[in-house]
Amino acid sequence: MEWGYVNHFDEIKDRSREEQLEIPEKARYEAFVVLGMFLHRRLHGKLLHKGLTIVLSAEAIQRA
Repeated sequence: MEWGYVNHFDEIKDRSREEQLEIPEKARYEAFVVLGMFLHRRLHGKLLHKGLTIVLSAEAIQRA
């Protein structure tokens, strides 16, 4: 299915066939591994912050 990327992206149509196959592989890595990990950390941070808010709220209720 790799051949499906040849002449698929306008930004790299002027490149060699090999580059047109290699560049999307790098882009896929960046999108799923690098950005995915960034988004995962960000989501994890938001969930952790929400959990912290819940815990602190429960402590405040217990003190009252």
